[in-house]
Amino acid sequence: MRDKLAQRNPGVDPQSLPYLRAVVREGLRFGMANPARLTRIVPTESASLTINGYHLPAGTRVGAEAYAFHHNPTVYPEPFAFQPERWLPRAEEDSRDVQARRVRERDAFPFGLGSRACLGRNVANHQLHVVVKKVVESGVLEGARRVPIGLMSLNGSMRRSKGMNWKSHGSVTVLRATKDNPHVWGAESISGSSFEEQIGYSRAVVTGEWVFVSGCTGYDYKTGDISPDVAEQTEQVFKNIQAALAEAGAKVEEIVRVRYMLPVREDFPKCWSVLRKWLGTTRPAATMVVTGLLDEAMKIEIEVTAKKGSGLVKEEDGPAPL
Repeated sequence: MRDKLAQRNPGVDPQSLPYLRAVVREGLRFGMANPARLTRIVPTESASLTINGYHLPAGTRVGAEAYAFHHNPTVYPEPFAFQPERWLPRAEEDSRDVQARRVRERDAFPFGLGSRACLGRNVANHQLHVVVKKVVESGVLEGARRVPIGLMSLNGSMRRSKGMNWKSHGSVTVLRATKDNPHVWGAESISGSSFEEQIGYSRAVVTGEWVFVSGCTGYDYKTGDISPDVAEQTEQVFKNIQAALAEAGAKVEEIVRVRYMLPVREDFPKCWSVLRKWLGTTRPAATMVVTGLLDEAMKIEIEVTAKKGSGLVKEEDGPAPL
């Protein structure tokens, strides 16, 4: 895409660039602003409504779900593949190609349809073209890993990336101390996705000598993979925790509080050998909670608190309590 943009006049209207327009369209198809059903109600003053042979009594809730339309394999072959080329006219098209392209355009409604469609859709669409063009031209995506990005389902139609690798100038974003708040600074350990920023939290926050690490799961942030084995997930969790602590200037040996969260109680004993390996000599205070986790692939989540320079006394005798 960058090569295609380089062939164009820098002052040209971004929306007039065919490939850029196709990229934006495919992006909106792939991840629309509102994937949920746009509910409408058959007017109560109507006796009923019949659509394509389906009888709908008055008061019936109906709606078109953009996510279902945008991922219909009949209209969009390989619907979970990002293919901007599907929006570009072919050099030689027959009547079937033209009809298929019209159906694709008809069934794409990322901003809604009709009188209830998003009022700002034209402004948003223009801004998307401008921003995507600037981002690509700036080269900030240089070095992005060229492999398919796995997506995890979150509550049905919501999805988030499992992560990807970027060429970065640093792995920590730091909020510096200010006059009004001289004792607190936050550090966000970049995991390879924008999930923390989207939700509004940091991978690790430091206040004084204390380090608070958010719940970590068994995803390998470099590859986006997660093992189906709970013990292997636990090992990866501690590697993630270790990396977050290191960014904050702390060590695993300085953990003083740990909380384990598992959806299946019986999985906890399977983790004990890994927990003993990482925490058996420092033996921090611990709590185990049985609770649901965000993704069904996750078998354990662990959050910790560390005190820099704590130097907990090591216990040589007796088993490590879990």
